[in-house]
Amino acid sequence: MREDVVKRVRISKETEAFMDEFAEQKGIQPTHKNRTINLIVEEYKKMKEEEKWRGQLEENVVEKVSENLQKEVRKELSRILLGVNNTDRNTQILLQLINGMMVNMNINNIMTTEDFETNGLKTAKEKVQQDIVHQKQKRDHYYAKKGGEQHGSSSV
Repeated sequence: MREDVVKRVRISKETEAFMDEFAEQKGIQPTHKNRTINLIVEEYKKMKEEEKWRGQLEENVVEKVSENLQKEVRKELSRILLGVNNTDRNTQILLQLINGMMVNMNINNIMTTEDFETNGLKTAKEKVQQDIVHQKQKRDHYYAKKGGEQHGSSSV
């Protein structure tokens, strides 16, 4: 049950004009200023409550988007890390093989590629470059089918 309080208030002419316009829009008789004030306060409270809920909704949306983005980034990073680990393992194996060959062949020193590059090395570099291009095309095709863009690409 609502308890009414009697108060005398002084308002500006602008406020009175606003209240008269508001009362007319809401179908309140101009002489019932108290009803007009009560309805303005009720609508203000509703507006504040809606703003609060809207803020919480926005917060929830931002949180969900952030979670989904984190999942996707983790998935991509995991895929990249697997590739890096595989490359590192293969590099370590090659180093061990080359070192073993050098020991077996009694090779104590080498000539660097700055001094001389064999045709075999040139062929190997071309093959690797072709593989990289082919892999990039496969990746681009995958992302095109998926409907998204891949951000950042590397070339060697």
